[in-house]
Amino acid sequence: MDLLTRSAVGMGPSRWEKIEKVFNDALQVPAHERASVIRKACGADADLYAEIVSLLDADTHSDEILEQSVFPLVARLLDDDFEGLLKESDFASYRLKKLLGKGGMGAVFLAEDMRLRRPVALKVLPPALAKDEMSVSRFRKEALAASSISHPNIAHIYEFGESGDHLYIAMEYVEGRTVRQLITEKAISPSQALGIAKQTALALESTHRRGVIHRDIKPENIIVKEDGLVKVLDFGLAKLNDPENQDGDTQMGVVLGTVGYMSPEQVRGQRLDASTDLWSLGVVLFEMLTGSRPFQGPTPSDVQAAILRDEPLGLCEIGCAPKFDQILRKALAKNTTNATAPHPNSPATSNSCRRNLIRASTTAIGTMR
Repeated sequence: MDLLTRSAVGMGPSRWEKIEKVFNDALQVPAHERASVIRKACGADADLYAEIVSLLDADTHSDEILEQSVFPLVARLLDDDFEGLLKESDFASYRLKKLLGKGGMGAVFLAEDMRLRRPVALKVLPPALAKDEMSVSRFRKEALAASSISHPNIAHIYEFGESGDHLYIAMEYVEGRTVRQLITEKAISPSQALGIAKQTALALESTHRRGVIHRDIKPENIIVKEDGLVKVLDFGLAKLNDPENQDGDTQMGVVLGTVGYMSPEQVRGQRLDASTDLWSLGVVLFEMLTGSRPFQGPTPSDVQAAILRDEPLGLCEIGCAPKFDQILRKALAKNTTNATAPHPNSPATSNSCRRNLIRASTTAIGTMR
């Protein structure tokens, strides 16, 4: 039981059924083929990929046997943990109001800071993961990465703390709609899309100056307030841009992120620099303008192949203004340096091209007024 509770997180039985299936499938193939099997099965779900890799790693250092019946049992127990927190209401110096969402690294609650009488978003790591050294390290790095940046377009971190058996991050609660919601509702005009891209690019510019790479820019992680202010959220996959000090989930060959928004170098599992975030932003901008991503396929593997091989359809061909096409071609410039060098430290060519996204979007907005 300890092996599972060390890695378990509050999620439904169907989630654990998938973990169980992929885990068992991976055990049936030689060790050197497992990463490929897991990546194909997990697709864009980076948390699922990390969870299964963690289980496999623990299994190689343990004599315990995973029994089928344990997966749904642990899932129900950890779901009960988050429900129990809501019933208790008071948590550290916060009062929990409602559950906003849950995923691979815990749950996020809307809460009230009882000291300052303000709403906060409270991200909570469950006790099972709070006992796991790798999970705690990743959680701390998320807080450290986001708290090192002060910028109006980035959600602020207020506190990293511990309450009972839980670790938590208290952060700014941003009320608005995600870019994903706006895309689904077809509520983004071209000028609004460029405005969102510009604010996000400025947030990333500040992030990169602090040596932090976000690694998971996508519509779900960008929120737009009613007054038009954009906030970048979720630094759960962020890393410090230090080529000499690569941690466990930034080693060559390890792929983390959301498949449809990955840069070519991210797909290859190569070392990353700041330009990978600007590629992802280019994909988001393309989707805001057209309603679909520039690189698609029936499976995650096909999407990855398209990212490496294909050029996006020109926006002029689908009725958008030429200025948009120029911006996107700069943002989605292939990283030719990284594609040919196994250990790149400064892929300057793509970085320069993608950096033009900031200047180009600013210019385009100015000409539309």
